[in-house]
This record gives sequence, C-alpha cells and structure tokens, in this order.
Amino acid sequence: MLAHLCSCKPMNNPQTLFPQHIFRAYDIRGKLGTELNEEIAYKIGRAYGQIYQPKTVVIGCDIRLSSEGLKQATIQGLTDAGVNVLDLGMTGTEEVYFGAFHLDVQGGIEITATTTPSLRWASGLVRQRDLVRLAASPVVSS
Repeated sequence: MLAHLCSCKPMNNPQTLFPQHIFRAYDIRGKLGTELNEEIAYKIGRAYGQIYQPKTVVIGCDIRLSSEGLKQATIQGLTDAGVNVLDLGMTGTEEVYFGAFHLDVQGGIEITATTTPSLRWASGLVRQRDLVRLAASPVVSS
C-alpha cells in the first residue's frame, strides 16, 4: 500500500521511475542515489503520514553522511502530511524501537545502512509497534 501511494504522484524528474522493488516485508532497501534518494525519502515520509495518519512519530539516523539528508527529506514528507516529528538525532534502530514503545508516539523511522556487501542503505518504519526499515546503498567506486 505504501509503495502504491508513493508511485501515484510524479517525482520532480519525470524520467525517474519510482523503484517498487525497494519495498520489502520488513524494510525499504535501495541503492543510494538511484533507488533511494531525498526525493524518494520525502515521498515515503509523505505516504507514511497519509496512509497511517499518526499524530507523532520518532525518527533517527546513523552516522553516515547521506543519512541526515534522507532523514530531513523524510521529516519534510511527514510534516507535509500533518505528522508531528520527534527527531532523536543520531541513533541505532534500537533507540527508535525504544522511542516507539515508550514515548507517546504512534510510530518511528530509522535511516541506516544495511550490512550487505553492496553497502545498501536501510530504513525502518515503526507503526503501532511494528518495525519496517528503510534502506539505501551508498554509491561506492571500485
């Protein structure tokens, strides 16, 4: 459902197709820049807010340089959908889980890289105490 809503509205660059395959059962994964970028992160945040309609969510990101931009784009999408956002700053997934379970919020998002050999980024979305991760892979030159 989230993947469908994200693909309904055109992206700023009409030549860019929204990669439907990045949506997995428990996370969202893609290569940074091509499959997951700030524009797509915005749309994911906006769709999350429109579909699940949480009042407030927590969000955090890891230390990687690209994570902050993805986090800010996701925050903008959430706020444009009318969601209040509590930015936890630099976190691990466990802090987002903790915030989602122990604070007065209805969900949470963690922006982080995966541990796969291709260095894919991952991000997690928590809704009603269920975690889904959102991921993006940085572009690495060989």
